[in-house]
Amino acid sequence: MIYIFDKNEQLLTILKPDGPCPYKEAAHIEQLNKENTFSFWIPADHADSQYVKEENLVAFKDLDGDIRLFVIKELDEVHDDVLYKEAFCQAAWKDELGEEPLQDIRPQNKTAAEALTSALQNTRWKVGNVASLGTNSTNFYYEKVTSAITKILTIWGGEVKDRITVSNGKITGRYIDILARRGADTGKRFEITKDIQSLKRTILSYPKTALYGRGKGLETEAGGYSRKITFADIVWSTANGNPADKPAGQEWVGDPVALSQFGRENPDGSKRHRFDFVDFSDEEDPANLLNQTWNDLQNRTKPIMRYEMKVIDLEKIPGFEHEKSRLGDTVFSIDRFFSPALLIEARIIEIKRYLNEPERTEIKLGNFIDDIFDYNKKLEQIETKINDNSGIWEQGGGPVTDTDFPDTVPPVPTNFKASGAFKTVMLSWDFNPSSYIASYEIYASKVNNFTADISNRVWSGKAGGYVHQGNINETWYFRIRAVNTHGTQSALSAQISAATVQIKAEDILPYVITNELIAENAAIDFAKIANVEIINAMISNLSMDKLEGGYIKLGELYGDGQIHVYDSTGNITGRIDPSGIYSPTIRSNNFIGNVVNKWLGAGNVTYYVDCDNGNDANDGLTSLTPKRNIQALINSYPKDLNAANISIRAKGSFGGIIFVTGFRNGYFRIIEWDESNSLNTNQIWVDFCDYVMLQNVTTWGTSATGDAMIYGYHCKQVEIVGCKAYGESVKPFAFLMEGTTFFLNSCHVYEVTDRGLYANKNSHGVLLNGKGSAPVAVLAENGSVVSGYGSRWDGSLTAVNAGEVWPASSWIIDTGTSTPPPSTPPAPVQSEQTLSVTPSTGDNYSTNGYWTDNEVKQGNWGHGDRYGLWYMDLSAIKGKTIVSATITVNRIAGSGNNAARTIHFRTHRTTKGNRGTGAPAMSAVAATGSIAISETLTFDITSMVQNNIANGADTAIGVHTTGQTDYMSLGTQPTITIRYK
Repeated sequence: MIYIFDKNEQLLTILKPDGPCPYKEAAHIEQLNKENTFSFWIPADHADSQYVKEENLVAFKDLDGDIRLFVIKELDEVHDDVLYKEAFCQAAWKDELGEEPLQDIRPQNKTAAEALTSALQNTRWKVGNVASLGTNSTNFYYEKVTSAITKILTIWGGEVKDRITVSNGKITGRYIDILARRGADTGKRFEITKDIQSLKRTILSYPKTALYGRGKGLETEAGGYSRKITFADIVWSTANGNPADKPAGQEWVGDPVALSQFGRENPDGSKRHRFDFVDFSDEEDPANLLNQTWNDLQNRTKPIMRYEMKVIDLEKIPGFEHEKSRLGDTVFSIDRFFSPALLIEARIIEIKRYLNEPERTEIKLGNFIDDIFDYNKKLEQIETKINDNSGIWEQGGGPVTDTDFPDTVPPVPTNFKASGAFKTVMLSWDFNPSSYIASYEIYASKVNNFTADISNRVWSGKAGGYVHQGNINETWYFRIRAVNTHGTQSALSAQISAATVQIKAEDILPYVITNELIAENAAIDFAKIANVEIINAMISNLSMDKLEGGYIKLGELYGDGQIHVYDSTGNITGRIDPSGIYSPTIRSNNFIGNVVNKWLGAGNVTYYVDCDNGNDANDGLTSLTPKRNIQALINSYPKDLNAANISIRAKGSFGGIIFVTGFRNGYFRIIEWDESNSLNTNQIWVDFCDYVMLQNVTTWGTSATGDAMIYGYHCKQVEIVGCKAYGESVKPFAFLMEGTTFFLNSCHVYEVTDRGLYANKNSHGVLLNGKGSAPVAVLAENGSVVSGYGSRWDGSLTAVNAGEVWPASSWIIDTGTSTPPPSTPPAPVQSEQTLSVTPSTGDNYSTNGYWTDNEVKQGNWGHGDRYGLWYMDLSAIKGKTIVSATITVNRIAGSGNNAARTIHFRTHRTTKGNRGTGAPAMSAVAATGSIAISETLTFDITSMVQNNIANGADTAIGVHTTGQTDYMSLGTQPTITIRYK
C-alpha cells in the first residue's frame, strides 16, 4: 500500500495495486549512503489522482517493516493509450534537511550519536538507532544538515537509513539511523539457474602502476615560494622492509606487482610503467609525501568491477524466507556459463525494487567506492576552507587545528588481540596517546583473508579497545590500522580471529532454580516481589489482577496470538485473533482510512440524511436524528459490505458530486426520504461497485467536471429508478454507462445538449418508461447493447463501433413535462456560516501560579515558562463541518525581542472555573507563524485542530513555549473567525 499525505501531514488516501485507483510501476531505488528515490503512476481520471500532487508526501513500508517517507517533487501527466499521472519522489529527509541550516557547531571528542544529535537539534527529525563508532571530532560551519550528516558518515563511518512512525493516520516520528553497516554477510547465493534472470559485469580499467608525488611549495628567504617539494632524495629498499625500491634522485614510485600485470611491453620485452601525478598541497615532509603517494597508488592499481543483476526476489515465496537480500549485504553471485565461471563475492550497493512485483528486482554489486563526495563537492570544500581561513592566513597565525600536526604516517597498532565471548568478540591493542593520531579503524568479516575496505569497517574511534557484536558460534576475522589528523592511514595489521561462544546447558545446570528449591527455600511473598523489574521472562501461565505497560506482543514464535475478554459470568464478550476483531459493539469517535474494511452489521441497515437541516454529530439511524453530509456518510462505510443491504434515505440539496466507489459483496442504495422529499444534487459517480440503486434523485447540470449527471463505471449492476436529470443546457449527457450493466426505469431527461443515454465500452442495459427529450436519445458504442420497451425520451437512436440499440415495437416516445426546471442548480450541500469569537478575558500561568493581566504571555523571562490562556466559548461549532478558521492577535510592545519571533498557539480545555493550581494541559499546535512588536496579524488554525473543535475535543486556544527566544506578550482579546457548514 502507498499512503498519500498532504503538506500538513493529513492522510488523504491509501493506494493499492488492486484498488479503485491502482498504482503501477512503483519503483524504489536506494543506494548505500547515496540516492534514495521512489516513483509510481496512477490513472489520472480517477478521483484519488487529485491527491498525487507536488509537495504532497508519500509513504510505504519496506521489507523490514520500516515506513519510508518521500516528497513528490516532479509530476508527468500523460495522455497516451491511457490517461495516467506519474510521480517522481525524493527521500523526505534529504528534501527537508537539505533546507535546514547550521551555523557553527563543533562536536569535539564526541560519539556519532552525539554529533548527529547536535546536527538535528533544531529540526523535526530525531536521532534513531546509532551504532557505537567511537569518538571523533568535526565542525559544522554554515552548511546544511544533510552536509553535516555526510561529514558524520565520512569521519565516524557507518551507513544511513531513514524511517518514520505513523499512528492514527498521522506522522508521529521521524528518525535518522546510522548503522555500523547496512545488511550483513548472509551467505546468500544468487545463481543464474535459480534466481538470476540476467547479469551484467562492467569493468572500469584505468590502472596506474607509478605516480609522481608533489607536496607543498616552501617559503624562501626572499619571501617567495619554491617549487613544490618531491621525494627525490628519499631512498626506499625492499631489503630494508619498504614496500618497493626507489633510488635517490627518482621523483616517482612504482608498484612492481602492478607493473607485471598492467605494464605496457617495450621492444626488448621489459614492462613500461603507466604514470600519473598526484598533489598533496599541505605536505612539507618528503618522507611523508612518499608514503602518501604510495598509499594513493594502491587505490589505482586495480580495475573497478561493477555487477548489475535482474533477479527474482524469492523471499516472499513460502519456504524461501532465508533467500532474502538487503542493501549492504555481502553476497555471492554465480554464473557457471561464463568462461571461466563467474564467481563474485561483493556487497549490494544498489537495489531497485518494485512494490508487489518481486520478479522485477534489480541489484547492483561492486567493490564499495566511497564517493559520498563527488568532484563538485570536493571543490566546494576547498573553496570553503580558503574562505573560512583567509583572515587567519592573512594575519599569519590562528588557533591550532588538526592540520597543524605533522603528517607523519602512524605506526601499525601493536599487541592487537581478540577474545570470544557470548555473541561478542572483545578486541584490545596498545593505545598510542600521540596528538597526531586521530583515530583507529577496525575492519571485520566472517570471510578468512578478507580485503579491508570501507564496506567492512565496523568501528572508528580513539580508544584502546572495542566490543564487536555477533551471534553465537561465529568465527570473525579482524584487522586494525591507525589514522592521523590529516587522514593518512598506517598499514593494516596482520589478521587475527576469534569465535563467539554458546552457553551450554551443562554450564548453567548447577545454578538452575527448580520448583523444589523454590518450594523449599524461596518463600517469595508480595512484599519481596514488589517493585522488582523483570527484564525478560518466559511465563507459561500468568494470573493477574491488573497489567500495565506500553507494549504487548503476542504470537509469532508461540503460534497465533490471541486476546479473549470475558464478562463476570464467564461468557466471552470479545476477542482478537489473526482472523480479526470480534465484539457485539465496537465504539470509536473516529475510524480513519481503511481501519474497518468489512461490514459486520446484521442484515439490512438504513441511515437518514437531511442535507439542509441534519447534524453530522447525530447517529443517522432514525428520521429524527439525521446526518447532514451524505458524502461523509458514504465514505465512512467499509468497502466490503459482507452481504448486507445499506440504504441511505436522503432529502435536501447537496451541491457538487456524490461519489459511490468500490462497494462490493452487498447492495448499496440512495433513495428518497419519503414520497414528498428526495435528494437534489449536481452529479453522481458510481464506479467499481457490485450492486447500486439510485431512486428518485434529481440532478441539476452545472459546468463542473464531467460530461454526464449520473455515471456508471465498471459496475456489475446499476439500477436507476425515478431519477430526473435537468441538463440546464450545459451538460452534454444525462446518463453515461461504461463497462456496466444497467437498468433505467421511469427516468426523465430535460435540457441536455447531446445525449440522454450514452452506453460505452461493452455496457448492457434496459431503458423503459422514460420521459423527456435529448438531441440523441440513445447512443450505443464499442460493443454496448441497449434495449427497451414502454416509453422513452425523444431523440434519435444511434449505434456505432459494434454497438446495438433494440427498440421494441411498443417503445413509444413520451416527451414528458419538466416540473418546472429551476433557474439555478441546488444550493450548496451546506450553506457556509461565519462565527467570530472574542475572548472575555485572558490568564497566565508560571511558577508563581495563575494571574490575570492585560497581557497573555508565552516563553520565559524569569519565573519559568509562561502559559497564556484565552477563555472562549466554541461550543456552537460542535458537530459542524469547519471550512476554515483563523485567529487574529496583536503583539504588545516592550516584550522580548523587537524583531519577528514565532508565536506558538496551542489548544486547551481550561476555563476560569476549572483551572486548578497546576500548569494547564495544552495539546495540539493550533497555529504558528512570526509576529513582530506592535504588529496585528492573522494566522490559519490547523486542520487537525479544526476537527478537534468540531468534535468538541478542544474548546479554547492559548500560547505556550519554552525559553527566552520567543518570549512575547499578546493582547487579551484576539478574534477567532470560523467559517463552517
